[in-house]
Amino acid sequence: MTLPDLLILPANGSRSLPVWPLDASSSSWSWSLPNLLHPIAWLLSAPLYLSIPLGFALLLFAIYLYVFHYPTWSLSGDFGNLPGPDVPTSWWEGNWADFKNTPNEDGAGAALPIDWVEKWHTGRFHSHMGSHMFYTTDLTALNHVLNNSHLFPKPDRYFNLLGILVGRNGLAVLSGDAHRRCRKVMNPTFNAPAVRAMVPIFYDKAQELRDKFVSFFDPANDGLLTSRKAPDASERIPGTRKVDVQTYMGEVGLDCIGAAGFSYNIGAPLDAQAKMTKYNAAVVDVGRRLVNDKVSALNAALHTGVDPKTELGRDVVSNLILANSGPNVPAHLKMSTDDVVDQIRTLLFAGAETTSVTMSYILYRLARHPEMQARLREEIMSIDDDQPSLETLNSLTFLEYFVREVLRLHAPVGIALRVAAEDTHIPLGKPIRGRDGRMMDSIMVPKGQAIFIPIANVNVDKTIWGPDASEFIPDRHVQEPKVKVPGVYGNLMTFLGGTRNCIGYRFSLAETKVVIFTLLRTFAFEPLPSNPQQLRMSGLDLRSYSVGQGLETAPEVPLLMRMVDE
Repeated sequence: MTLPDLLILPANGSRSLPVWPLDASSSSWSWSLPNLLHPIAWLLSAPLYLSIPLGFALLLFAIYLYVFHYPTWSLSGDFGNLPGPDVPTSWWEGNWADFKNTPNEDGAGAALPIDWVEKWHTGRFHSHMGSHMFYTTDLTALNHVLNNSHLFPKPDRYFNLLGILVGRNGLAVLSGDAHRRCRKVMNPTFNAPAVRAMVPIFYDKAQELRDKFVSFFDPANDGLLTSRKAPDASERIPGTRKVDVQTYMGEVGLDCIGAAGFSYNIGAPLDAQAKMTKYNAAVVDVGRRLVNDKVSALNAALHTGVDPKTELGRDVVSNLILANSGPNVPAHLKMSTDDVVDQIRTLLFAGAETTSVTMSYILYRLARHPEMQARLREEIMSIDDDQPSLETLNSLTFLEYFVREVLRLHAPVGIALRVAAEDTHIPLGKPIRGRDGRMMDSIMVPKGQAIFIPIANVNVDKTIWGPDASEFIPDRHVQEPKVKVPGVYGNLMTFLGGTRNCIGYRFSLAETKVVIFTLLRTFAFEPLPSNPQQLRMSGLDLRSYSVGQGLETAPEVPLLMRMVDE
């Protein structure tokens, strides 16, 4: 039967509306093709004033079914059986709208809603435009994903975005064999001896910042604005200055990266954003010349018998050029000038802001816990040296515990993304109950499936850290952890683990400890009388936003600072 056969044509030849069988349960009605097409025939033969709005409504309904329900109906196998939210909350963002930009106490939080993870440690949620995202906090699963980067690479869209920021040959962008080759050459530039040699540079920059802070207390600088919002009457406390520590931690972070990364000094004081802009310009305009100059210096040193390390310096790029020119490096592993320049860009993007965010939250937590600040200062002042060695800094146990706890609750980057390169099983250490009630101890993940690694959730997982996991307790790190997290440092996921862990984590930790050690010997930090909270945003913006200062749209960590008695 064809569509015209479904239309009822009267004897006079005019088209009339067919009767629409409204009672599908009637014994005279059946689920046959003609009956299923009957509504379409009715719509086509209806007057325009009925067919147009009804057709539009049916189209919207079809779109609704496709976006909100078809992706779930079409799922099958283990992945379709995974638990998680039943429906998306947004047709465009899926369930992302449930947890992005959600304020958390003290700026600490999780990548996913904690109630999700406590209910389903492994599951799926609705992502953009009807797609689904696999997530897990199961440590066995995470260990498998992180240690098999060939099976679970970063998504192409992630590489494309990073490529714009740091160049196509940056370590963070490369994958597969290219990443392994680059990592092999770069590893010596970030190992413990190399970072130890950079510590004097960190002290130089930290002491420059200390001297700047001291100048804020000069009566001649009373009118100097040291925070985004001028202090109000309640904040004008004698002997204190209101300071946006996030701005100045960003400044010292960039200074350390510039000096220790590639021997570049920005010069005049600027705010962090202006410095980043200038540094990027320096990488584009000066990077190639800088690398070529260092290569020329290396060649000259080799010809004259001078120690190349003396001629090139102690910075990361110099170490990279030395490692790259070594006789044991095969030709196929050697980096070009463009490759080295892209590593500089990667260092700027990945190293500067993440470390400055950590240092800002350390000062914020110290201000909110004065008893801990006093304890840490006492430990620091027990060292009779303004520039102790890195080994001495690492021996300060409460400094170590405090840094770890801040990195646990305030991971600068709270998520990581991967994608399945092929159909593959992901093992689970703890079985999960599927939607059909069946217990699953592994999940078959289809090729192309996006995988969401909730770094911040693992860091506050009660099965790892206990019922007080969301509380700030540095002394929890005194005890050796009973559960092993697949991270490269401190039993944390903050720097990830596996073959793509953060190569610069030692650099970041050394810089952080040097800056905090230097500042706490001279200054004390206090919360503002208004006691604003901090809000972390989602996306690429890693900075913290002050809530309650009328500057919710501007990044700021405002504190009161005073000088301590020697």
